[in-house]
Order: sequence, then structure tokens, then C-alpha cells
Amino acid sequence: MITGIANLPLKIGGNLCHNYILMKKLVLLLTTCIGFGTITKAQLNSLALTDTVYVQNFNALGSGLPIGWHVFTEATASSLGVYWDTSSTKLLTVPSATGSTRTNWNSTTGNFRNVASANNSATPSLDSIAQLAATDRALAVRQIGASATNPFGAADSSTAFALKITNTLHKADFKLSFKLQSLDTSSPRVSTWLVDYGIGATPTSFIPVTTTGTMTTGGNTYSNNTITVDFPAALDSLNDVVWIRVATLTKTTGASNRTTTAIDDFHLSYYNSQPVSVANVNNTNMPLSVLGNATSNRFTLGFTATDAGKYSLEIYDLAGRMLHNESINALTGVQRYTVTGMNLASGMYIVKLSNGTQTGLTKVTVQ
Repeated sequence: MITGIANLPLKIGGNLCHNYILMKKLVLLLTTCIGFGTITKAQLNSLALTDTVYVQNFNALGSGLPIGWHVFTEATASSLGVYWDTSSTKLLTVPSATGSTRTNWNSTTGNFRNVASANNSATPSLDSIAQLAATDRALAVRQIGASATNPFGAADSSTAFALKITNTLHKADFKLSFKLQSLDTSSPRVSTWLVDYGIGATPTSFIPVTTTGTMTTGGNTYSNNTITVDFPAALDSLNDVVWIRVATLTKTTGASNRTTTAIDDFHLSYYNSQPVSVANVNNTNMPLSVLGNATSNRFTLGFTATDAGKYSLEIYDLAGRMLHNESINALTGVQRYTVTGMNLASGMYIVKLSNGTQTGLTKVTVQ
């Protein structure tokens, strides 16, 4: 007898009809398993960017990871790694102070966990009950050493908090700040972190970016460091998935145990640069023009409004970055409005005036 998938017994030399039925079951199970793996991978949800900023404080982790966030071990510079979003033992989203599901800062079990943020205390003085009760939360990982029996042991040198973004269309000039927290003062080993990005649903390369701030945790320290990043223009206006990771891809240094590291107060900002260009200046339904000469901080617009009410006035450079915006009130008919308060360099710009139904675009040249 051979044991098949799900322990279905298959007799050698038994009843042919019986064996045929069992083989069909095995094929069905194989197809189901393969399909499930594909579906699971495809269902890694992504965040659709809106407005001009995305902020995540992780305070709702008790209900699960926020949209777009995923956690990995075995991450490399060319791979996302092994993701643990569906593991109840390797991702602890509900805080606990006891047993194998402890989410205390000093719990030495290897896992990702919902912890009390270091924002709650300037010193490592919160006991397990206070940590459990804290409403300011953070997303953390406890790294452990390599282990043949515990695959999470790969977390020693390959852990990543990853944000999956649907695309960056009409978004540009990405800047990031977040808190990197070292939470267990009894841990002497040091972890070195980086920020990188990858493009595509399953990237084959990740590009590290320059960071400002202390990118290490451990070393018997309790810290809450602000990290800032200016992303390159390679991330601007992509019609593809973008991953941003906070990761450690090198082995810890030192001896004894590894620390609990958390991230918090993730703040990603960008320009909302809609496709405004010289080419579509004439494709509008509201007459708009510049009256007279423009200076770096002052020019006058003339326009004809069909509807009275509030209009949004925006100024873009030729790369599509919005440099100035304000709200103005207009009456119906021919109008004049003087724009001030800018500091524009010499060159050409695009001015957009819209109330949602009427839109005017015009070029303005600053001498």
C-alpha cells in the first residue's frame, strides 16, 4: 500500500475500478492544492494610494495586518521570501501576556507580533500588563537563530515588513518617515536594517535607498528612532505594483539572543500629479488665460465661469509636479483673479482651474 495526498490509500494490484476512483481523487486534490497555492499568492492584497499622503500607525493590528502590509522571512535582495500572513503561530495580531502567544517585548519566541509601541514610554519600564493595555501599537518581529526544526529561524538574517502598493500612477516625489524601535534591553545581538523597493507583483530585484537615522536595533538598547527616506524618481507614476520594505538581510552580530524590533508611525508622502501637460491645454471646457506678464510670485488669470462657487486652482511644473494649490470663489461670467504667494523659478508652468465639472488649463511663462 502507498499513502497518497491526504493519506488516501492506493492499493497496488487491487480492484482496478477502485484504484481508478482513488487516482481521480488524488488528481483532484493535487489540482486543488496547486490552485490554492496560486490563489494564495495572488491574494496578497495591495494598497491603492489616494490624496497626497498615506499614514499607518498600526493601532488596529488586533483586527489583522492593514491593507497592503505583509511580513516575510527568508527575504533577499532578489526575492520577497516566505510570507507568514496566514500563520497563527508566526504572526500574532492579538496581543497576549501569557503562554506561547506572548507579545511582550522580551518574549524570545520567534514571530511577528502586535506589540506596545515605544511611543508609550521613553524608558523600557512597561511591564507585561501595561504593554497589553497600551493602545498605541506597533508591528514587530522577534528574530531567532537558524533552526532545522523551526523555519522561522531564518529570521536571523532575512526579515521584512513589506508594503505592497497597487501602482504609483500620477504620484511623484515619494518621501517616507517611520519609527524604528528596539524594544528588549536584555538582547545583546545587533540587527542592521535597510529600506528598499521592488517593482512588479513578484520582484526579482530590490533596490536599497539612502536613509537618515539609526538603522540598528538590539545591542541591549531601548530606542525609538525616526528614519527618513527620499525615494528616487524611479518610483514616480508607475503603472505597476510597487513594494516598499523595511528589512534586515544580513546576519545579526554579537552573541546570545536577538532583540524585538518594531516599526511604527509610517508616513509616506507624495505629489498627486494628475496628467497635466502642455499637450492637453486646449482640451478643456472653460476659457482660461494669463493676463499680462507673470513674475515669480504674482500673475493674473482671466476666465469665464458658467457656474458660481468654489474652484480649485493648481500650478504644475512640466514634470507634472504640483507646486501650488488654493481654493477660490468665483461668480458666473467673466472673472479676473490674481495669484500670489508662490516662489517660481524662471520657466514654463501649467495652471489648472476646476470645480469638478468645468476645467480650464493654460500655460504661464515666468521670466
